[in-house]
Amino acid sequence: DVRSNRDGDSLALGADDFLPIFIWVLVRTGFEQAEFESDYLWGLLDPALMSGEGGYYLTTLSGALMAIRQITVTQPKRPSRLPCIGDLQGLLRVEVPVDRLAENVSCFKTFQIDSTMTAKTACAVISQKLNNSRPEN
Repeated sequence: DVRSNRDGDSLALGADDFLPIFIWVLVRTGFEQAEFESDYLWGLLDPALMSGEGGYYLTTLSGALMAIRQITVTQPKRPSRLPCIGDLQGLLRVEVPVDRLAENVSCFKTFQIDSTMTAKTACAVISQKLNNSRPEN
């Protein structure tokens, strides 16, 4: 591959640049069958072609897989992801009027709801927590 410098001249991309990029791509794509594919290709590649371009890229793939196997993953101290919908299952956010006389004045309250509850039961639980004597409201 070729890349350009600031002056617009082309520079060759060497193996020292290619291997880390290739490792990053393998990790980011989640190519789970890469080891199987590599072993399969080693069995198919004619030994006479090992000194050519095919041998270079297969060796690069094998080297990248070996480097990935050597990586140790450490757990972050704080969560490094945003909440997903699975984190919110069992919660129901309800808009509650603050003042019955004032229009457009409300707040939101979040209630824990069991996944086996019916809508009628959930309304009764919410009404009880809001001290509302009429669950249909």
